[in-house]
Amino acid sequence: MRAITQEKIDHLTEFMEQNSIDVILIADWEIARDVNMRFLSGHPMDATLVLTAGGEVCLVPWDKQLAEDHAQVDVTLDYTQYSNRLVGGAVEYIKEATKKDNPVIGVNNHIPYSFILYIQETMPNATVFSNPKTIADKFSALRSTKSPQ
Repeated sequence: MRAITQEKIDHLTEFMEQNSIDVILIADWEIARDVNMRFLSGHPMDATLVLTAGGEVCLVPWDKQLAEDHAQVDVTLDYTQYSNRLVGGAVEYIKEATKKDNPVIGVNNHIPYSFILYIQETMPNATVFSNPKTIADKFSALRSTKSPQ
């Protein structure tokens, strides 16, 4: 069972379609905590997460065992396969999942600027969605309504 209901995934993917966002990137580390990590995946901390417009959730955790114990995602990647960078695994997944040279990447307003620079360096044709507050507001609205689950 997923941490987030299918209804809420559907709301997110509809929002992404309306805003022409191909993926949303969430980072949750010591320097930038983001409650949406647990909301989307069930994973408690220290990971990068990618949500595709098709509703697939990919997790790149710092602690793979912790992820195996708690995360409810479609794909889990081992960050050590990507030069020991959590964002590196996420970027490679974005390239593969979108199959686009110029995907639009949504980021929450908690994401470190160094992530954005890394994305721009490794995917120069990608566009970072210009209004992260819109994404943060959408997550807030979804988290504020509770389901029986």
